Amino acid sequence: MSNMDDLIAAAKNPDTAPERLAELAEHEDFWVRFGVAGNPSTPLRTLTILAAEDADFAKTVFRNLFAVAIDPNTAPEKLAELAKHHDGFDVRDGVAQNPNTPLHVLAELAEHGDFGVRYTVAQNPSTPLHILERLLAEDIASIADSVAMNPNAPPELLTMLVDWESKFSEFVDTRILVAKHPNTPPELLAKLAQTALNSERGYEILEEVAVNPRTPPDALVGMAYSEVAEYYEDWSVRALVVKNPSLPQEVATRLVAVLQREDAAKNPDTPPEILAELAHDEDFMVRLHLAKNPHTPPEALAVLLRMARNPRNQHMDDALHFVRRAIAGHPNTPPEVLAELACDQDDWVRHDVGGNLHTPPESLVLLANDTSQPTRFAVAGNPNTPPEILARLASDKDNGVRCSVVENPRTPPAVMTILAADDDAYVHMLAQRRLQDHELDYRQLKEEK
Repeated sequence: MSNMDDLIAAAKNPDTAPERLAELAEHEDFWVRFGVAGNPSTPLRTLTILAAEDADFAKTVFRNLFAVAIDPNTAPEKLAELAKHHDGFDVRDGVAQNPNTPLHVLAELAEHGDFGVRYTVAQNPSTPLHILERLLAEDIASIADSVAMNPNAPPELLTMLVDWESKFSEFVDTRILVAKHPNTPPELLAKLAQTALNSERGYEILEEVAVNPRTPPDALVGMAYSEVAEYYEDWSVRALVVKNPSLPQEVATRLVAVLQREDAAKNPDTPPEILAELAHDEDFMVRLHLAKNPHTPPEALAVLLRMARNPRNQHMDDALHFVRRAIAGHPNTPPEVLAELACDQDDWVRHDVGGNLHTPPESLVLLANDTSQPTRFAVAGNPNTPPEILARLASDKDNGVRCSVVENPRTPPAVMTILAADDDAYVHMLAQRRLQDHELDYRQLKEEK
């Protein structure tokens, strides 16, 4: 190995004495100085001089300093020196996240003008409570998120973050982070489970509460069997709750059986006689999946509606509308059941009845006068709607309903001609296009004959 190779190796070696590195930093060879710039043992003063000498050196120096700043083995006094003498964001950000950073340095960085540095201090597990509280006083949502990600955030601070919900509606991410935090107290997790339905992205909060081992058993049971689980028709918290080690074994056993019935209810290959039996199931989610199964027989759908109308279930009417909607839009629902649902109090249930191809004509006549625009829109697009009703809907005050009449393949030409002169430009254009298409189809048919 040549003498120059020895010098470069010494410049890169972290065991080289600081005094020797300072000497090598003045060497005429570029690669020797470059090796010193990347050496974590190089004195800070020497690195500062090198960084000012060359742009490539500067990049190497700052990468070197950042690596030192985040190294958990870096001595506290060196971290303090880095924070004091190097104002580059990356370097101070590294110091801000190092758990060995002295408390007085964290206090100074918590006042730093760069938001990113303060954000990082909030996540540092060594940041004391009084500094975290000072950072939260900024009332910035992302700072609250950062505090909620701090592994050592105390229970009282996490509780305070949730209590801020009424003041800062944008703190949804914070509540999700609190729900997954290992220090969140059981009573706060229970509160999050109860209030999640009133929060944006509430299902994400429920997911975290369901898997948090500190969630109390009563809250887990409530999430699995109460309306909390029932509000989300396409998602079940139960599959998560059943894996929580805090759930009592006897409850977990019953829940596994329910999940098996849910799987049978949603499986289109389940035999019809099993689906009919599941219609009497006491569990809401089993019945909901059954109502959405495309192969559920007509008699089972009728039973499901009776179960939904049962007075003892009216306390969960907000959730039951999912079942009624599924029945209203189901292709196997008997006409007499659809006629009953045509008078349902829920606008969207009536909307689904209006669009069902098996809805009896008299029910479509009734729904054509509905106060709900989406319901009239569905009736206007239903190919089974009587022509005289389509003629009436062609003069509906809502242009969306009139467009639906235009797109209905059963709309009589005379009605289409009227719509072609509609005051609404889009209805007018759509109707004219349909008339032209109809004329073209008529000519082709005539030529074929």
